Amino acid sequence: MPGYGHKLVEIKGGAMHRPFGLCHAEAKLAIYVKPKGEKTFKKAAEYNLPHKDNDWYNYKLTPNISLEEYESFMIGILQAAITYLPWGAIERHDAGQNGGPIVVTCKYYTTEPPKTADVEIMVIDEVTSEPIRGAYVALRKDEVAYYDGYTDSRGRIFFDDVIEDSYELYVVASGYREYIGSITVKPPKVSKTVKLKKAPSPPPPPWARYVKYGLIGGGIGAGAGFAYALFTGKPIKKNMMYGATAGALAGAALSYVFGWE
Repeated sequence: MPGYGHKLVEIKGGAMHRPFGLCHAEAKLAIYVKPKGEKTFKKAAEYNLPHKDNDWYNYKLTPNISLEEYESFMIGILQAAITYLPWGAIERHDAGQNGGPIVVTCKYYTTEPPKTADVEIMVIDEVTSEPIRGAYVALRKDEVAYYDGYTDSRGRIFFDDVIEDSYELYVVASGYREYIGSITVKPPKVSKTVKLKKAPSPPPPPWARYVKYGLIGGGIGAGAGFAYALFTGKPIKKNMMYGATAGALAGAALSYVFGWE
């Protein structure tokens, strides 16, 4: 905002444990600042970053630390692994998504900026309330996506600095019906939960019911052929084959005539 000085307002990143053995990993992110004229840094803030094996978590931290009184600052990633004896562990620790860089954003303005807000969308199953991972979420206008992305393992996605306005909210996920609604974005923050309905299973093709009732009829016909051969002394195998064939044809034909499902 006008008149505001340098401020660390946002840190975006994520955490995921990639194990090559048996262990338990913990992580923290710490912010250190060095006051003007001093030689050492001091800790200004610290955040826990819970994470699990092979499960990527998105994090957005908002420290809002003024840097006016400090000469410099730095970010520290503190990670520890507790091994389970006697196996021990060999690990790889990444400080950004897939080993990429940590993104640090510092924002300040000298002129009046457009009004914006941070938007958080959570996508869950309508019946179970379980989070839906990998759902595509977009804020659109006239079917053009201005902000879009995919939900993390907790069903969340963040959009930063969304310009104040009304948008069409579009959500789609595999196995669910698409969702189209509306969302009004106003500072400072907007949160919305979207409940998706399961998509109905497609109906089986017409030939599937012919096969189904053909098999049922074939079984009945084979049984009848066996009984007939047993009581008349005729060849069992031949009569079972005749009965199965006739029963299968009859079952398929009846399902077609009566429309059995």
